Amino acid sequence: MSIGLWRIDGPAALAAIGLTGLALWGSARPILASRAEARTALAQLDEAVESARRARADRADLESALAAMQRELASREWNPEPTSELNQRLAKLTALASECGLSIDQLTPGVATPAARYTAVPLRLTALGDFRSAAAFLARLRRDFPDTGVVGLRASATPQQSNARAECAVDLVWFAAPAAVTPKK
Repeated sequence: MSIGLWRIDGPAALAAIGLTGLALWGSARPILASRAEARTALAQLDEAVESARRARADRADLESALAAMQRELASREWNPEPTSELNQRLAKLTALASECGLSIDQLTPGVATPAARYTAVPLRLTALGDFRSAAAFLARLRRDFPDTGVVGLRASATPQQSNARAECAVDLVWFAAPAAVTPKK
C-alpha cells in the first residue's frame, strides 16, 4: 500500500512543489526588480546629493567673491565732477591725447543725459596718429579717467601711403555728477 500511495501522491507532491516554486519565482521577480530599481534610485540620489554639495560650495565661493567686490567698491571713493567742469575735462583729454602723440582735429561734447546717479556726457574725439599713439591714449584714458568710457572706435588710413597717419575717431561717454548733486571736495 505504501508504494501505491507514492504513485499517486508522488506526482501530486511534485506538482505541488513545482507550483509552489513557480509562485515563489513569480512573487520574487518583482521584488528583485524593485531592488534593482531601488539601487538605481539610490545611485541617482547620491549623484544629486553630490551635485547639491558642489552647488552649495560654488554658491559660497561666489558669495565670498561678491562680498569682496562689494567691499572693494565701497572702499573706492568716486567723486564725480559736475558737468560745469566740462571745459576742464576737454582740456585734460586734449592734453592726454597730445602727450600720447595724437594730433586732435576735433573734440566735441554731445547732449548730456541725466540719470539717477550720474549724468552721461557723450564726447567725440577725432585725431590723427599711428596705432601705438592710439593704443597709448586708450590705455592712459582707462587709467587716468576711470569715469570715462569708450563706446566706439573707428580708424582709417590710406594703405598706399605707408608712413601716413591714420584718422582715429573715438566716441566716449563721461559719467559726470548728477545734476542735483554737488561733488565732495
